[in-house]
Amino acid sequence: MHLNELILKGGLLIYPLLLMSVIALYIIFDRIIVFLFFGKINRQWNTNIIEALKAGKVDYVTEEVKNHHNVAANTFSKIFQSLENGLSVDFVDTLAGQYAESEIFKLQKKMSLLSIISSAATMVGFLGTVLGLISSFNTISQTTDAVTPNLIAGGIYEAMITTAVGLVIGIVSDCFYRYFAGALDRKIVKLEHYTNELLAVIREYKIDFCKK
Repeated sequence: MHLNELILKGGLLIYPLLLMSVIALYIIFDRIIVFLFFGKINRQWNTNIIEALKAGKVDYVTEEVKNHHNVAANTFSKIFQSLENGLSVDFVDTLAGQYAESEIFKLQKKMSLLSIISSAATMVGFLGTVLGLISSFNTISQTTDAVTPNLIAGGIYEAMITTAVGLVIGIVSDCFYRYFAGALDRKIVKLEHYTNELLAVIREYKIDFCKK
């Protein structure tokens, strides 16, 4: 028996499980791409930005961050725009956390749904087990003949398939959710560090972003 034939013998609950698996796979691949590109925080790039600021290359730095689209570059760009608009460094320092948070939020999108699928798929799988057992015991209660394995096998067979599929979806979704959550925490720490370093250099070197 082929795998697809085996899965389809899982009963009606197999269809919401298959839907959840498709959604989970979409989210996983989507977040992988976003984390690899938009979520990339390059240490060397940040160091180059800091060194360029120390050298007074303000135009180069502002142009460099505009040409990159990731959490660090976007956060820096918002900081530079605020400074260009005449806001003080101290005031921008209070806003920097909000700028970084708005960029980090773009990485968090859809992660909560992945967590929900992880729990829901597991519960739906176990629900399939319960319904399969109910079906088997109902069959037993309605027969007056001797109970044979073939009599109850159908319900249990369906229950086991649903449970297995639900657990696979739940385990995979949970593993990726935890991976993304851990990666996100590391990116938050890095972004906070580089943002503080950037503002410290701007303050120390009294760099003027206001356009003459």
